[in-house]
Amino acid sequence: MRLALLTLVFLVLISCDFPDAPTLQNPGSLGGSIEKNEVLFEGIDGSHEILFFTNKSHHALPYGKSFWIPLEEPQNPLIRWTLQAVKLSGELQAGFGMIFCHQPESEIMFLFLIRVDGFYQIAEFSQGNYHPFFDWVFDPAIRSGYGQKNTLEVRGNGSGLYSFLVNGTVIRTYQDENPPILLGGDQGMIVITSPREQFPQIPVDIRFQYGVGL
Repeated sequence: MRLALLTLVFLVLISCDFPDAPTLQNPGSLGGSIEKNEVLFEGIDGSHEILFFTNKSHHALPYGKSFWIPLEEPQNPLIRWTLQAVKLSGELQAGFGMIFCHQPESEIMFLFLIRVDGFYQIAEFSQGNYHPFFDWVFDPAIRSGYGQKNTLEVRGNGSGLYSFLVNGTVIRTYQDENPPILLGGDQGMIVITSPREQFPQIPVDIRFQYGVGL
C-alpha cells in the first residue's frame, strides 16, 4: 500500500510543470536595479568601441543581472542615438542594446533591446521595475545569429515621439504620454546576463560601436 502511494505521488510530481527561476530577460522584473558598471564595459583607447565581457558566475546568478554604461554627453532633448552591437557568445535569449533618456535624479530610463534570435523589445525602467511596452517581437530587420552586426537607432522629435530603427529600417514608433514624459537625458548601452549562462566555459562577449560612422 505504502509503495503504491509513493508511486502515485511520484507520478503526480513528474507530471507537473514547475516554473523556471526568473531570468531577468526583462531587467528589473524582480524589483531589482539595473547596475551602472564602468568596469565590465571596457573602452578601446582612441576609438568608439566598447567591449563587454564576463564569465563570472556572480554576474549572472541567482536570477540574472543587468548592466549599463552611459556614453557621450546627455542629449536634452534627445534627437538621435545610434550604436552597433554584435554578440559573439552568451545566452541566446538574453537581451542587449541601448538605453536613452536616463534621468539620474529619478533613475528612469527607456530601453531598446534585441536578442540573438531576432526578437526585440522596448521598455521603460522606473522605480526599480521594468515596464515593457509589449512582449518580445520577432522582426526580420534584425540579423539573427552570433557574430551578426546590428545597428540600433532611436530618433526623437523633442515632444515625446520616438522612432526605432534596426539596420536603417523603422520597426516601431512610440509616443510617450505617461508623466513624467521623457524628452532627454543620458544615453548608453545595456547588457543582460541570464542564470542560464554557461559560465565559465562560455562567456558573455558583446562588442559595441557608437557615434562616428554609424
